[in-house]
Amino acid sequence: MNLVIDQGNSSSKIAIFKGDKIVFENIYKSFSVDEAQELLKQFEIKKGIRSSVVGDDDRLSEYMCSELQRWIDLTNETEIPIENLHKTPKTLGRDRIAACIGANYLQPNQNLLVID
Repeated sequence: MNLVIDQGNSSSKIAIFKGDKIVFENIYKSFSVDEAQELLKQFEIKKGIRSSVVGDDDRLSEYMCSELQRWIDLTNETEIPIENLHKTPKTLGRDRIAACIGANYLQPNQNLLVID
């Protein structure tokens, strides 16, 4: 199973996928190691990714790296399967990058308009 974390300014949206199906989703006021530990007790999560607009959480990242087969903190330095032509690529929101990657996955080799 795969864990997806979208940390925004006011909440953290969490989804756990088994293949293409969401098997769990929740919104947390904040998401930290304590919440992650609970999810790992309930689900056999192997991989995870986090997109955060509120900054990095080194403690959470270290914990997830130690517990999962693969963990990614999406940053402007993360290798992605699309070309970012934004004038200032480092300032483009990680959540918006993730949305574009998702759209590209669903509709590869298409011209797409993604509205966030």
